[in-house]
Amino acid sequence: MYNHKKYKIILMILLLLMVVVSLVCYFVYLNIKTKNQGHHTILHDLSLQDERINYLASIQKSIDDISTEISLVDRSIVSKNGDIKFIENLEKIAREYGLSIEIT
Repeated sequence: MYNHKKYKIILMILLLLMVVVSLVCYFVYLNIKTKNQGHHTILHDLSLQDERINYLASIQKSIDDISTEISLVDRSIVSKNGDIKFIENLEKIAREYGLSIEIT
């Protein structure tokens, strides 16, 4: 009978230890999961920011590439007596890009 009580006490202690270890493992799992989700969110935000930067750099390069043509067209806005100069400038720009333009 005395051994039976010892076994019960040992069994209860082991059961309690299992519950405690299980709870510790669960909280460690939750901590790892939360940190992993945080890292994933940060990585996703960095990826989106990188895409935005690449897009803005591409737009800036496009603007830089056509800035001379824009200034040429701005200077060539048709005035009352400047029809021919404007048309000649349009034809020149078209030839530079391998296009043909015919204004009638």
